[in-house]
Amino acid sequence: MTSSHCCCAVIAAAGSSTRMNLKTSKQFIPLLGVPVIARTLSSFEAAEEISSVVVVCRPEDREQMGIAVHGCGAKKVVAIVAGGSTRQRSAAAGAAAVPAETEWSADQVFATRHIKGAVAHE
Repeated sequence: MTSSHCCCAVIAAAGSSTRMNLKTSKQFIPLLGVPVIARTLSSFEAAEEISSVVVVCRPEDREQMGIAVHGCGAKKVVAIVAGGSTRQRSAAAGAAAVPAETEWSADQVFATRHIKGAVAHE
């Protein structure tokens, strides 16, 4: 990655977790003692290709998400935004928060539904 390119990851973590029948959002559930969102963020923190991260979460989870982001030491998170009523609206909210210096091409913006599988940096 050169200094003229900026790659942003948009993490869609705004699901309601209704199928899991939980009282808390699934991104905060510990997996081997570490919240799932912290594991996801650590992979993006380790990726040299990623210069910034936008996290999209439910409006009622923004405070807890901020605590989780701060607690895991994520430095690349530039915004925590409230998701919309649909996955598409949540993705749009995340895209709107991508830093202006990010180039808009398929290889510069990466969106992931973090909870669908563990994100691993390779």
